[in-house]
Parts: sequence; C-alpha cells; structure tokens
Amino acid sequence: MVSVLTQKNLELEDKVEKLTEERNDLESLCEMNDELLEGERERQLDLTEQIELARGQIRELLRQLEANKETVADYELTISKFREVVTQLQTQNTHLNQSLADARRTASSASLVAMAADQSATAAEASALMLGHIPGRQPEAQTIAKVIETELRKLDAEQGAQHVEWLSGFLPESFSRRSGDHDAILLLLLVSRLIFKCDLLATQVRKRYPLPTCIRGLASTTGLPASVPASPLPVKFTTGGDEIDEVDIFKTQGELASFTSFLILLLRYWQGLLLQFKSVLSSCCVNRFSKLVTLYGDLSMGHEQTLNHLLDLCKRDQLDETVSLEDLVSSVNFFVNVHTIHVIPVLQANPDSMDSTEIISSFAHIVLACSEAITVDATCLAAFTGLPFEIVDSEGEADVDAGLPKLINQLGQMSSSIRANARSIRRRLPSNTEAQPLCLPPSQSSCLDLALHKLVICARCLFATTKSTGQMVATQMAEHTSLDTSVVLRECLVPSTKMVLSETDIPAGNTTPVESSLVAILEGVSRQVSATASAMEHGEYDFDGTKKAKKQEPIVLRAVAYKRAQSDLESCRGKLELKEEEVRELQVALKKRADEISELTVRVNMAEKKLETSGKGNLEKIIRLEQRLQMMENEQKQTEKDYEHAIDAMNSDVEKLKKENIDLKERLRKMSKNAIHFGVAESSSSSAAQSSTDQTLDVSGTPTGSSPMTLTSKLSAYKEASVLLNERSRCFVRH
Repeated sequence: MVSVLTQKNLELEDKVEKLTEERNDLESLCEMNDELLEGERERQLDLTEQIELARGQIRELLRQLEANKETVADYELTISKFREVVTQLQTQNTHLNQSLADARRTASSASLVAMAADQSATAAEASALMLGHIPGRQPEAQTIAKVIETELRKLDAEQGAQHVEWLSGFLPESFSRRSGDHDAILLLLLVSRLIFKCDLLATQVRKRYPLPTCIRGLASTTGLPASVPASPLPVKFTTGGDEIDEVDIFKTQGELASFTSFLILLLRYWQGLLLQFKSVLSSCCVNRFSKLVTLYGDLSMGHEQTLNHLLDLCKRDQLDETVSLEDLVSSVNFFVNVHTIHVIPVLQANPDSMDSTEIISSFAHIVLACSEAITVDATCLAAFTGLPFEIVDSEGEADVDAGLPKLINQLGQMSSSIRANARSIRRRLPSNTEAQPLCLPPSQSSCLDLALHKLVICARCLFATTKSTGQMVATQMAEHTSLDTSVVLRECLVPSTKMVLSETDIPAGNTTPVESSLVAILEGVSRQVSATASAMEHGEYDFDGTKKAKKQEPIVLRAVAYKRAQSDLESCRGKLELKEEEVRELQVALKKRADEISELTVRVNMAEKKLETSGKGNLEKIIRLEQRLQMMENEQKQTEKDYEHAIDAMNSDVEKLKKENIDLKERLRKMSKNAIHFGVAESSSSSAAQSSTDQTLDVSGTPTGSSPMTLTSKLSAYKEASVLLNERSRCFVRH
C-alpha cells in the first residue's frame, strides 16, 4: 500500500512540475504580450502628439502664408495703381509736350484740334451714359471677376490639398517613407512641372522681350505669327534735328537682348535634359526607377524656386539684365551631372528606353536657341565696339581685320550655318512620332549631348563677355565713344572665357588664344550638327519598321505591385483573423486548462496533506504494531519457555505414570495370580498390596494408601493434560 501511494505521489509530482512549467511559459508569454501592447500604445500616443504638433505648425504656416499672400496682393495692387498713375502722367506729359509743340507751330490748328477733341470726348461720355456704360464701372467689374476667379481657384486648391491629405491618411506609413512610392510620385510631378515652367518662361520671355529687328538673320525667331510684326517698326528719334543711328539705339537694348537670349538658351537646355530624364523615368525597370527615386531629395533642393523667382519677375515685368542667372546656371549644371551619372548609363544599357524623336527634337531646339544667343552676343559686341552690323551677317563679303572683328565675323558665319542645319533637322522630324519614330544609336546620342554641352559653354563665354563689355560701355556712355576692339578682347573676352572654361571640363590652352579655342569648339559643333542634318536628310535615322513593345511605366508597375501586395495583405489579414480566432479559442481552452490545473493543484495539495497525515498515522500504526509484535514475540518466547517447562514436567510425569502403570499392571497380574492361588488370603494380600503401594507412593512422593479410583483420576488428568498440550501446540503453530 505504501509503495503504491509513493508511486502515485511521484507521478503526480511529475505532472505538477510539467503543468507548472507550462503555466510559467504561458505567464511569460502573457507578460511579453502586455509589454508589447503597452509599448505600441506609447508609440501610438507619441506619434499622435507629433502629428498634432506638425498639423498645428502646418496650420500656423498656412495662416502666415495666407497673410503674406494678402499682403503681397495688397502691395501688387498698390504698385499696379502707382504704375497706372505713372503711365497716365507720362501719357499726359507726352500729350502736353506734343500739344505745346503743335501750339508753337500753328496756334489756330491746335485750337481746332482741341475743340474737336473736347467735342469727341463729350460725345463719347454722352454715348456711354446713354448706353448705360459708366466710365470706371468696367474696370471695377473686371476686378470683381478676377477676385471671384481667384477665390474659386483658391477653393479648388484647398479642396485638392485636403483631398490629398485625406487620401494620404488612408495609406500606410511605408507609402510615405523616404525614397518610397510617395517620393516617386513627387519626382514625376516635379520633373513634369519643371518642364512646363521652363517652356512657359522661355515662351513668355520671348513674347515679352522680342529681339530687335536690327539683328541679322533672326527676324523670324520671335515665335509670333508672320502676319503680326515681330517688333514695332523702327522709330526715328530726333534730337535737335539729328537722327540717332540704329547702332546707338541697340547699345541701350543689347544687354537685355543678350540676357533674354541666354536665359532662353538655359531654359531650353534644362528642358531637354528634363525630357530625357522623364523618358528614362517612364521606361526604365522598376529597380532602376527605385534608385532614381532616391535623387528626389537633391532634385527638390531649390531648383524649382529658381524658376518660380524668374516667373514672378517676368509676371511683374521686372525681368531685365540686372537679374543674376547664377542660380539658374547652378541648377542646369546640377542636372547636367545627374544626366551624365544616371541617365546616360541607362540609355546605353537599355536603348529601348530612349525616345530618339524627342532627343533629336530637343537637340534642334537647343541648337537654334544657342545660335540665336551667339548671334545676339556677336551683334552686341559689334554695337559696343562701333562695328557695322553687316560684319555679323554671314553673307557679308567685306574684309575684316584680325582680332575681335574677325572673331565676330566667324561667330556670325558659324552660328548662321548651325542655325540653318538645325532648321533642316527640325523640318525632317516626323509629324506622327508614334507611328514613325526615329531610331538613334546610343553612341550618336552621346555625341549630340557632348555637342550641346560645348555649344552652351561657348554661349556662356560670349554672354559673360557681353555683360562685362556692357558694363564698360555704361561707364563711357557720357563720352559717346565706342570701345576699342583690342581693349574688349583683352579685358573682357579673355578673362570671361578663361573663367567659364576653368569651371567646365573643357580646359583652355596656355599657348592657344582664347578666340581660337572658341572658334575651334564652334567648328567641331558645326560639323556635328551638319553631320546630323545630313544623316536626317539621307534617312539614316528613319523608322526601320520594327515596332517596340509598349512598356508599362515603372510607377504603374509599382502601383500594380502595391495593389497586389494589398490584396495579399488582405488575404493574410483574413488568415490572421482566423489564426486570432484560433488563438482566442486556444486561450479559452488554456484558461480552462489553467483552471483544471489549479483544481488539480489544489487536489494534489490536499492529497499531499492527506498523504502526509496518513503517512504519519501509518507510521504510528507501524510503530504500535512493531511494539505489539515485539511484545507478542516476547510473550511467545515466554510461552515457549513455559511450554517447554510444562512439556518437560509433563514428560516426566508421563514417564512416572508409565512406570507406575507398568508397576501397577505387574502388581495386578501378581495379585490376580496370588488371588487365584491363594483365594483364602485375599484380604490379607490386598491389605499387604495396599500397604506396599502406600510405601511405594511414600517413596516416590505420592500419598500413601492409593486405590483404583486414584488411578482412574490420574488417567483422566493425563488425558486432559495431553489435550491441553495439543491445543497449545496448535495455537502456537497458528501464531
């Protein structure tokens, strides 16, 4: 019984240990889960606080922006009013001067004209009153319409921003991480926005500041229709009856024309780089697209602000030669580096991603802008140095001196040749680019990029020369003298060219003259443009009939992958919900199991207590039984000793009785014999036998004078002793 209970106790202890370990593991898991939930809540609260702070800052910035916009609008309105007043005063002053001059000449005709003017003004006012159009009401109505339109556009912008903000709130954090899908979308929008702003600013600058008609070979490059004159007809200004020559007039407009031409060149060049970058972004693989997206942080660092500043100046009619273009040049150089490092390797590795038609079209437009800028700068240098404009014309046959005149003549001839070839390239472009795209080898694309880079550097050198020469002319304007060509060559052209070439990868030789370096660069570019025009004319880049498979844009592939990931996430979420349901069921089962374990633990504790108490009682019982057994063994030993003594005494008694019985039988036999022989003497012989028996008993320690009854009692006592002895022996055997 004790061994069975001990075995069960050991098994229960093993089970209790296993259940205790499981319970400890489950408790540790629950504690870890609670810690994770607490950490997640804390992070959520921190992020919520940060979001609220950021939103508050955004709201404050928006309020400041609105206030600044209102202030700027007020300033612009005030400035426009002052400009209108100044324009009116200038008009009145002009009218007064004209009327004064006319009054000095013919007083009578002036009086008649004044009366006719008064009558026409009175008639106009009367007709306006009759028709109900009060003077001043129409500008007010236009102002109200503009205000309404501005407010509606403001509402649309606010609604769009709010729409985007709410949509972004539904997207996960991975969408807005650095170099993620959000930056990819912003990069595509930034490139498209820069392309549009470059084209808009270049177009508006040329419309707002058309080139003077005195520049040779550029009469049709203003972008205006042929029916509309590109610029007003030349006006002959009179001062004391002498006419001012067109050279003197152009001196005051030369710097502005050079500035606008170089500005348009930079914008067109930047636009061409952006178009190739956009083509790569829309046709490269997803991995390359992801690498290009990492450039968004660098591409959005102030480059767009430069364009916005120039657009704002153009809008306010403050864009002139005093505006610095260093920021624009820095932005263009940055995108040139991006084009060299990131775009050209992609085009060479994957020619299918190259839009040949777009590359050749951009090349033609940029070359035209460069030739225009070079021609304008050459004309400005000719005007500043007092040379005739015919020296710039490539058709001029006049002999020119060496030095700056020869350089101006060469610049004019090469720019005219380059412009003619560029126009030929532009005419050869296909009208339907999708049905008949051009096929340009990647090596030829690199050659075109290099030619454009050199051409822009030449234009930059000439612009810097023209700017420094214009500053020199401004200091000598009061003397009404032209600059010396050698001074311009030595103090303007050489330092400006060396400074520009030192900043680029085209080194200037120490022994080679600067003008020779410029002519050599232009000759190389002219040969490249001429070769391209010849190849276009001979159809070397025409469509070969192999249609390229239209690839999906990487941003679309990213969107498809994102949608697929979202669907997979939804399926995983469903599976996770099922798993959570199973986990909840397991938790319920675990809770039941824990309750059972606790109940079993209580029972085990009770069993242990019972086992302890029962063990103690059993020990006491065992002790009592051992004591009892010891007492019984002692009693048994004592009983055995007594039994042995009794057996020995009985054996001795039995031996004595046997001897006595034998003696009695012998005596009885003798007595019967004697009675038979001596019947007469029965009484005496019996008395004699009695006396002998008594003597014998006396001798053996028994009472004398025994009788047959005494023998019978002794035999019965012997039988009883034998029976008692047998019973004791049986009892001993049982024990």
